[in-house]
Amino acid sequence: MKKTLFILLAIVTGFNAFSQSPPQIDSVKLVTKEDFRAAEPVVLQAGSYLLSTPSDQNNPVRLKVGQFIFKWMDGTPDFTFTMEQNVLKYIEADLDLMTVYFACLTTYSLQNKSVTDAKTVTLKAVEKLVAYIDNSSNHVNMNEGLKKLSKANKKGDLENFLSF
Repeated sequence: MKKTLFILLAIVTGFNAFSQSPPQIDSVKLVTKEDFRAAEPVVLQAGSYLLSTPSDQNNPVRLKVGQFIFKWMDGTPDFTFTMEQNVLKYIEADLDLMTVYFACLTTYSLQNKSVTDAKTVTLKAVEKLVAYIDNSSNHVNMNEGLKKLSKANKKGDLENFLSF
């Protein structure tokens, strides 16, 4: 019996050790150019947090992290983000999924700073988004549009499907 309890305790502790915790964004200033540059590691953590936790429209922490990413995207002097309508039409009704898409854009851009072509950044971000929505543990409500997006990606035809 003691062995069983020890094993259960070890498993629970292991899950907690590997669970993603939200980044500390409350103390991050986003005013000057230097602030935005200094915030890049935290933005990357924020994006990783959103991409590693299940979709949940009612989670205020996810909403706050998404707002932080959007504020950074809007003010950063070093990156330009294109909000491609052919992508947004599939996710615009889902605020949480929109924040996941922003996380995809920012994480790809921060991890690939030499890539400046807007089309490439968008395509790679959408590929990350599709990987997120295809993961059943993320609990994304797959509407017809998202299913088509996923299917196009699986066929290797995402770029043509988005037609941008």
